[in-house]
Amino acid sequence: VSYTTLPPADFYTGSAAAFSIRKLSASASYCMKVRRDSDNATQDIGFQSDGVIDTGSLLSFVGAGTGYVQVWYNQVRPSGSLDTTMISGTSFNYPYIVTSGSLVTKNGKPAVYFNGTSGIGVNSQMNNMTDDSARWFTFAVGHVEDTTTRVMIRTVDNVAVLNIGQNIRRNATSMESIAYNAAGGAFTDAETTNPGTNQFIGYAERTTAAVQMYVNNTSNGSTATTGTPYSASAGMYLGFFGGTTTPSFPWSGSIQEVIHYGLDPASYDYRTNLTAQINGFYGTY
Repeated sequence: VSYTTLPPADFYTGSAAAFSIRKLSASASYCMKVRRDSDNATQDIGFQSDGVIDTGSLLSFVGAGTGYVQVWYNQVRPSGSLDTTMISGTSFNYPYIVTSGSLVTKNGKPAVYFNGTSGIGVNSQMNNMTDDSARWFTFAVGHVEDTTTRVMIRTVDNVAVLNIGQNIRRNATSMESIAYNAAGGAFTDAETTNPGTNQFIGYAERTTAAVQMYVNNTSNGSTATTGTPYSASAGMYLGFFGGTTTPSFPWSGSIQEVIHYGLDPASYDYRTNLTAQINGFYGTY
């Protein structure tokens, strides 16, 4: 893709976190920091002129081995944010983007692969993950390889360690989103459209009264929530629920893009247009 208009996060403004294998913001310098297994050296990998991660530099650096994603850079930094603009690997296995010298791809695009034992966790508190009424919405692109319950994206108050949302996850039969209230109550909305092991575009939103999951821009309706929604500055986990040695609910499959907004989805109605833009790049459905 060649950007003749603003990149997605610059056009659909207000995001708190943006991770991708392509450039989502014109101000982003690097996509990720990669560690090669041959000598554990690391290198920041930027973007090609078409906006995709610089695969030439990536493959040249990694060589014949495996390239692990040590840091996946957050391409946006909201005003007043305390985060250090990156997501970094935890103490267990890192996901990888190169294996045996070959680029990992899904549907023809580079992909970060989580093998069921890996995960990426935020390295500090991130502001603006919800608005004052605890509303948020999240986009993601990836695939999962089995029907085990697995978490793709989780947001959590990393001070009180309370759940804000298991924003997008997979259960035995479908994709779903779970929202929480301040008392710890959980409310699950499952989408009946099942992507199976195919690449999908997920979108989940949390209003003050409901949670709703979309798969490839399709939803079967929302689930009502009760109680006071939980609102806080937060941490974010990609590819797992938590844990520092053995990850719980680890993702098995790829994640290619995550864009999260701590905004009211009714006031910032990005779903249809941004999903279409994402689909135009990834060719998902």
